Amino acid sequence: MKKHRNSLMQKHAGISGIVLLLVISLNALAPGMMFTKDEAGTTGAAFLKLTKGVRMVGMGEACCAVNCGADSVYSNPAGLNYLERINVSAMHSIWFEDIFFDFVTAAVPTSAGVFSMAVNYLGMDEIDMYYNTGVAAMDTYKPYDLAVYTSYANIIKGQALGINLKFIRSVIEDESASAVAMDAGYMRKSAGGRYSFGAAVQNMGTKMKFKYEEDPLPFNIKTGISADFSRLTLAGDLNFPVDNIPSAHAGIEYRLYMGKIVLAARSGYRTNPINDLDALAGLSAGGGIGYSDLRVDYSWVPYGDLGQTHRISLAYMFPSRIREDQEEPRKKVEIEGKKEMLTEDEILVTKRRYFIKGQQLLDEGRYEESIIEFRKVLTLDPGHFESLKYIEIAEDEMKKADKSR
Repeated sequence: MKKHRNSLMQKHAGISGIVLLLVISLNALAPGMMFTKDEAGTTGAAFLKLTKGVRMVGMGEACCAVNCGADSVYSNPAGLNYLERINVSAMHSIWFEDIFFDFVTAAVPTSAGVFSMAVNYLGMDEIDMYYNTGVAAMDTYKPYDLAVYTSYANIIKGQALGINLKFIRSVIEDESASAVAMDAGYMRKSAGGRYSFGAAVQNMGTKMKFKYEEDPLPFNIKTGISADFSRLTLAGDLNFPVDNIPSAHAGIEYRLYMGKIVLAARSGYRTNPINDLDALAGLSAGGGIGYSDLRVDYSWVPYGDLGQTHRISLAYMFPSRIREDQEEPRKKVEIEGKKEMLTEDEILVTKRRYFIKGQQLLDEGRYEESIIEFRKVLTLDPGHFESLKYIEIAEDEMKKADKSR
């Protein structure tokens, strides 16, 4: 057993080494740029730097190793692998002055992996046009930035991998520029699912060219770690942007479960804004409320003298498959000691019922009963990492209770 475990550790270490080597090698895609502040303003498509997920923003943008549902597309596409059902998410952000920032994302898990589509749009109110002499042209124009993502994620030999392909377009008056780019991500969870490590390489692609001027994309390397407990998530990221100095990000989320209702409070800190603004500009905060499969999230971020930004998002997790026009195959499973023939949808509903009940019992301190429910989940899905994690938490609480007697 020990030999087998060591073999697995060596295998994982080898794969992690390959990933790290790949990340370092990809830096060659940005020759002459050495992750220094002296390069600020030298890249194009700056809107790609804006963090999209509201949960991520509330946690100080520290989500490279956190399962953020469909929004994982933006922080680390490998996180899509931990989706069990179709997830749709949409965000609206109130930015500075008359600028707004929106996205919509949809992710579909299948037996062949997880497929996702996303659209990013940054726009603003119309701007008055002027001639070179300074005289008003009595006309307006409306600049915008657009990015369309196509994503795929899969777990290959136990390793969670993900990739984004992106089409990027910027329009200013009657001029436009386009580019194509790719993101690649990797994520690995500990055996119990409590701890996670993530790494991603973002914006590898062609240059944005307006007429005779062209700029590289904002290439970025990021790594992160997270710890997930029954009600608490802690996360930390390091970002290495090609056009600025590295930045650190830390975040925390606390959840309160009340039956089908989940309340979340978040806070975070990031070092990148304080280089040009002030220390308070690194703060972020937010929260969310979920009911059954629907969730609403909000985040607030100050930017010193520049003002404050607000984001709000709506996400929905579909309860079952899309198509109902064909009969699903059934398979034999054990439900509370009895063999039954169930469809994948029926297994999913049953598994979710056991899991929610286990969470409720855990929150009530009824640890032995919660373990029973989580083990029922494992009879249907032996690799369900969240159930394994909560069993570990319940057992730890029982040990603490025994020691205090």
